[in-house]
Amino acid sequence: SIDRAIEIKADYAEGYLNRGNALIELKRLNDAIASFDRILALKPDFADALLNRATAKLLSGRLEDGWQDYEARWDTTNFPSKRPSLEAPQWRGEDLAGRRIAVFTEQGLGDNIQFARYTRLLVERGAVVTLLAPAKLHRLLGGLHPSIEVIGSPKGRSFDFRCPLMSLPFHLGTNERTVPNRVPYLNAEEDRVAHWARVIGERGLKIGIAWQGRPDRSLDRGRSIPLTEYARLARLPGVRLISLQKSEGLDQLGILPADVRIETLGPEFDDGPDAFIDCAAVMNHLDLVITSDTSIAHLAGALGRPTWLALKHVPEWRWQLDRQDSPWYPTMRLFRQDTDGDWKPVFARIEQELQRLGIV
Repeated sequence: SIDRAIEIKADYAEGYLNRGNALIELKRLNDAIASFDRILALKPDFADALLNRATAKLLSGRLEDGWQDYEARWDTTNFPSKRPSLEAPQWRGEDLAGRRIAVFTEQGLGDNIQFARYTRLLVERGAVVTLLAPAKLHRLLGGLHPSIEVIGSPKGRSFDFRCPLMSLPFHLGTNERTVPNRVPYLNAEEDRVAHWARVIGERGLKIGIAWQGRPDRSLDRGRSIPLTEYARLARLPGVRLISLQKSEGLDQLGILPADVRIETLGPEFDDGPDAFIDCAAVMNHLDLVITSDTSIAHLAGALGRPTWLALKHVPEWRWQLDRQDSPWYPTMRLFRQDTDGDWKPVFARIEQELQRLGIV
């Protein structure tokens, strides 16, 4: 239908945009990029096309090209983040020795956790780094580096430069070979680790699970997993499944088969204003984390914990296509859908792999 529309109107830029998006879902990334190229020949400043071309390039592993297109995100139709009011020029790779730079977070909590690692690279260049982040992440991100200040508002501060967090890969020239993937780059708080050691104990093979992202976000389409898919893992001898869910998806605990037990961590689990403080501590006591594509995956990866990530057929750009590992998190393995929407083969492979490795 899109092709027919383009035949009728050869300069139909939105038609080429929709065609490119459809081709991404078909894993025809080169064809998708060609479609976006056609739009941009017609409308060179069409930010939505640049961002979607970035998605296709990043999915295909063309990181340097992808980051450049990704800079258009701020000018797209429905970009969710806003720049803070900062009287400082955008940093574009200038010398940072002794200079003060404000880096501000954007988009979701998982994005913040994944790309927070880049602030440490700025410190290595001699910068004085202030990270502007949501209040709920201050305790977690406060452990990035002793010299990195994490605050909520730039009011009353002056800086030499400002930069969005997810522009740092572009300005630092990140490619497939230079992804900064040393882990852990975040750590749990020792007193919380000690507390949860007493609660969880040592019994069994302890697997933390997360299955549901924020259901009101369009990005969640197809990413969350019905909790019933985990039932086959709960039935394995010696396995303890421990829920890492905080709010969304907890209603599914009430519809599990009678022989399936998933442990919950009670009302005190991350019940304060700070996100992931208890979750990070709990992960220190787990043998494995198995999760859908949520911020839990990024937290486990940033902590350097063994993590198995279940992905939809065409995932977010950061996970690329087909590969079973991630350049971002060396302790993570990827388990992908063969068919859109079908999780059963994914969890069959996870079960087989647990058995093959002798974990159960």
